[in-house]
Amino acid sequence: MPYTIRYDPPERFAVVELSGIITWADTRAILEALFNGPTWVIGSSILWDTRELSSIVLEPEELESIRTMMESLSKQRVGGRSAVVTRDEELEMVAKLFSGLAPDSTREMGVFESVKDALAFLERATLSDGAVTLADQR
Repeated sequence: MPYTIRYDPPERFAVVELSGIITWADTRAILEALFNGPTWVIGSSILWDTRELSSIVLEPEELESIRTMMESLSKQRVGGRSAVVTRDEELEMVAKLFSGLAPDSTREMGVFESVKDALAFLERATLSDGAVTLADQR
């Protein structure tokens, strides 16, 4: 489970850093910690930093579980933006797959090659200084 989640509720901003190999179980734990956590503020934005991620392992039979999870989180995912930082076309496709399995939402998603471009999309100048760690599985 190589990931770290930091969240700053007053800033309504989260950073998820992924590395190594991530499975659907890891992804489910991340989504639960973020969207069902006691400090989550609807409309918060998320920067998904996947630059150190080597692969995401998803099995075809997990697609229905992913869809169900994304549907169950639809109210918590309203508004805000999600920015995925990656230089890997396959990871970009997986990010779009997750977004496509979610019910229609006002949440905007973008995929970027740099943190600077992702922060611009999220309308932020810098990463948050006041973030607390929700999970550290490194």
